[in-house]
Amino acid sequence: MRTTIYSIVILLLSLIAINTGAESLTSTAFQYKGGRLGYLERNEVYSAWNPNDPSSVLKPGMKVLFFGRAEGCESRVGNGPVKNQGGVRFSQSLELTGVPLASEDNGRRWAPSANSEQCDKSVRDQVGDSFVHVNENPENGGIGIFTFTGPDQKGRRSFFRQFDKSGKNGSGANANIEGTFVAFRFDWQKGNTVRPWAEDGQPVDQRKTEFKTVQSVAVASVGDEGASHSDEPLQAKQQFIAAFINRTCFQNSGARKGLCQLQYLFNIAVYRAGVKDWDNVKWFKSAGLFMDPAQGGLPVVHGPVGSRGETTLDQDSGLELYTSLGEPSHHDVFKNKEFRIQVSFAQFKNALRLIAAKALKISPKQPSPADMSTLFSQSWDDPNEWMLTSVNVSQEIYNPYEDVRAHLGGAIREIVIGSSVRN
Repeated sequence: MRTTIYSIVILLLSLIAINTGAESLTSTAFQYKGGRLGYLERNEVYSAWNPNDPSSVLKPGMKVLFFGRAEGCESRVGNGPVKNQGGVRFSQSLELTGVPLASEDNGRRWAPSANSEQCDKSVRDQVGDSFVHVNENPENGGIGIFTFTGPDQKGRRSFFRQFDKSGKNGSGANANIEGTFVAFRFDWQKGNTVRPWAEDGQPVDQRKTEFKTVQSVAVASVGDEGASHSDEPLQAKQQFIAAFINRTCFQNSGARKGLCQLQYLFNIAVYRAGVKDWDNVKWFKSAGLFMDPAQGGLPVVHGPVGSRGETTLDQDSGLELYTSLGEPSHHDVFKNKEFRIQVSFAQFKNALRLIAAKALKISPKQPSPADMSTLFSQSWDDPNEWMLTSVNVSQEIYNPYEDVRAHLGGAIREIVIGSSVRN
């Protein structure tokens, strides 16, 4: 690892903070702790269903995104509109998310809308059942998320539904899934983001990044009541995702830029039809890596959050990937639980070795330093080069049955990502 002008710039940027409203950003931490959102005040929010405009999705700011099938609309339609009124679920926000619906001058709300020329006239006045809302009250506010699939109790179906078995645009990706995402994206290309493993006086491998989030789940149903299918179980989950990039690698890797990025997906809450005793579910005990086809093969480390003090291992290699310092993954409804996950730089490098092994089709313990440099650039093990690109809290429902109702509603009241987490 070398001392460079870039390292000096990193140190200088650590003194710069973007702090407006409820969120703040420095080179050492991003924080959202309820209250007013500067993103709303600055109008830095992009919202859509099935977005296909990379410039809008990747631009710094807050994103409210819905993914699914728009019945009555052209099959490949993207950048679908959203509405802040007309949703039949908005009035139930407190019950469904745990966050009361705010007046429009003290928050915002979004739901998929069929008001598009690419949708049939018969559905253009419809608003989807899934929604996101923000209440900026510092005492009982937060970000509420609700995702709904299947018919309601009267048999009514929303125009916006889970993808069918052919998946997104017929590719098979995200088959039978509907998702609702709230993301914060940072201007990493200009260095205005978090470098959580950067200089902190500790030996490199001992430096630690912590992910802290306070979340709730107010309602959860996976079709257990009256479900007529059991051959393929329904599943709903609320998840916390953080993405990192190595800028030097990205600038110099040509067609392999995807390997310069890494996402962590932590399963905060998971519900699965037919599963009552999660202590006996072996596949939920460890983590793994997959190359997400819906994101162009982006590497994703995914897994459960263990009990306090428990380190989660890769399911195949046994390499350590992260350690829980707070609540474990939940399978019931809960309110304002604090989840804390810690990733040392040594554990982070283990994740990079998993990516290298998959790319080279070898064992995770086989990649040499030369292999790692070839894939990720010579800065692969420089903690100053790895930067936070985005963080999001989202919900996904896997429902392969059109006639079975499954839904999930919850809230986010706090997010902190950084080299140190302070209460």
